[in-house]
Amino acid sequence: LTRSHEVAVRQAIGAGRTRLVTQLLTETLLLFAVGGGVGVALAFWATRVVGSLPITLDAPLTGEYAPDMRILLVSLSITLTAGMVFGLAPALRATKADVASVLREERGQAPGRHRLRKAFLVAQVAGSVVLMGGSGVLFRALSRAGSMDLGFEPEGVHVATVNLGIQQYSEEEGRAFFSRLLEGGRALPGVEAAALTDFVFLASPPERGGAFSTPDTDGTAFGGIFGVSPEFFETIGTEILEGRSFDATDGIDTAPVAIVNERVAGILWPGESLLGKTLQHGELSFTVIGMAEDSKYISIGEPPLVGVFLPQAQDYTPTTSLLLRMRGGGRDIRRQVAELVRGLDPDVPLSDNGPHTELLGRQLLPRRMAATFGGILGLVGLFLASVGLYGLLSHLTTQRSSELAIRIALGAQPGSVRRSVVRTGLGLVAIGLAAGLPLALGLSSLIRRFLYGLDPVDPVIIAAIICVIGAIGLAASYLPALRATRLDPVAVLRQP
Repeated sequence: LTRSHEVAVRQAIGAGRTRLVTQLLTETLLLFAVGGGVGVALAFWATRVVGSLPITLDAPLTGEYAPDMRILLVSLSITLTAGMVFGLAPALRATKADVASVLREERGQAPGRHRLRKAFLVAQVAGSVVLMGGSGVLFRALSRAGSMDLGFEPEGVHVATVNLGIQQYSEEEGRAFFSRLLEGGRALPGVEAAALTDFVFLASPPERGGAFSTPDTDGTAFGGIFGVSPEFFETIGTEILEGRSFDATDGIDTAPVAIVNERVAGILWPGESLLGKTLQHGELSFTVIGMAEDSKYISIGEPPLVGVFLPQAQDYTPTTSLLLRMRGGGRDIRRQVAELVRGLDPDVPLSDNGPHTELLGRQLLPRRMAATFGGILGLVGLFLASVGLYGLLSHLTTQRSSELAIRIALGAQPGSVRRSVVRTGLGLVAIGLAAGLPLALGLSSLIRRFLYGLDPVDPVIIAAIICVIGAIGLAASYLPALRATRLDPVAVLRQP
């Protein structure tokens, strides 16, 4: 549209409309093709960067870090289609205008032509606000996750999981193996406490569970069953709030006992002491000997879940994890643990051999990646909006050069001219903020369950977005404003 005068001159000297539209469309498609090619190059570069990033997990994380050719082809097709759409409409409009009217028209007399550009700029700012808002609350939620009360202390705990079912161990052989494994773990240097469990908190979903009831009330609790050895709660760092923990007296030949968490107590025995109560699970009955504090079992963001703990001596499972609480945070003992297991049976597979905190990293990894890439997209959108704002204001300043020159010639102060240009830019930014903030809040509400209890309407994030977008809008507006005050009125007015 900025070339409408040129197009009108060429039409006036005999150029056909079809030829002009073809030329303008070809130029547009060439620009889009170059942009798409640069995008493909950046995609290959970005995947190499992502592939080189260290991901701290116990098990090696492998993947094909290369652009998907199908996605690239679709992206290029969309790019060229966008070039056709956004190139054809302006070309048709420019060649449809009345030649005589365009030739008589002076620059700056058709403000309606800039409405579409302003609309696109407002959309860019709004999109940047949405991406920055979504990634901002995710980053804040991840920071909150690091300080949340999990109901246990993973720091300083080493986890090693073995599966005796693969080697066809009998129950008697398995119990003997786990007994030797536990004793060997206690004997390792720096170990403060050791225990066995068939379920590691926040490492995998529980494999067993069901409905629990009691003859005392009509309530029913649905949740998981965890088999643990004595000293489990001391090792994992979960507090026993009432009663006692398991000990050596809770054996295979004694009455079945259980420890429940606060959630079970609240459902089945609200406001009562649960010690000595009977807990039923199908045809099985257990005497409750203690209550443990609620913990996070499956996900950091989960609400309190039902958890029932049984002594491993009464509840054998062939897949069991060794937990070792290291003194003073401890050191890396993967090699010692691996040697311990090989010494007991070199054919028994060992997995999850590493600090418990690394297992928690698996829980947070998808959200960390989502927050990171969302932040990157937000910054890219912000950059594009900044460039668009600067380009649009530069163009508007050029279009208004005659008007601004006349104002300066009539004695307008440079500050007044600068404020006029800056006001135009900040007005567009304000509209983009007004449109983007409700959308950003809506997106934050949609991802509420990933925020670990963080309020989606976070005033800190909203204030940060307004300040960042406003500062960039001010910077992008000031340069065209500065150029406007340096116009030479005589030179501008002499231009045809």
